[in-house]
Amino acid sequence: MTLPGAATVVRDVNGRVLAIRRGDLGTWDMPGGWCELGETATGTAVREVHEETGLHVRPTRLIGVYSNPAWIVRYPNGDEVRPVGALFECGVIGGRLRADGVEALDVAFIDPDAPDTLGTSPLDASPLHAAFWEDARHPRPEPYLR
Repeated sequence: MTLPGAATVVRDVNGRVLAIRRGDLGTWDMPGGWCELGETATGTAVREVHEETGLHVRPTRLIGVYSNPAWIVRYPNGDEVRPVGALFECGVIGGRLRADGVEALDVAFIDPDAPDTLGTSPLDASPLHAAFWEDARHPRPEPYLR
């Protein structure tokens, strides 16, 4: 099954990127998730950040759209999906930083050039999220289609 989703690059004043420790896989990723029926990609980005981290954000630009038939995500329950993801840069407009305890077990702002500072690298999470982190570390001036 192919699922559309959205993820976010949310930076603090020092340029660090918001990351969550996922409740399902235990890996560190940027906030994001699958689109719900009737929801836009930007709506998904805003909703997922709020659900997982408590922050209210506003998308400011599209970083890229990512799709690769070889990228398969396998969940512990046996589900397999092929993601197509949009990555948005977002600015914080409110809220209070906290992990929801279900989708996000922990939250932290990390240096995108030193992603292993949390004990495990977000680059190990999935090829899709590795691509997201690469583009967070080396922003492109125009949206990128991968």
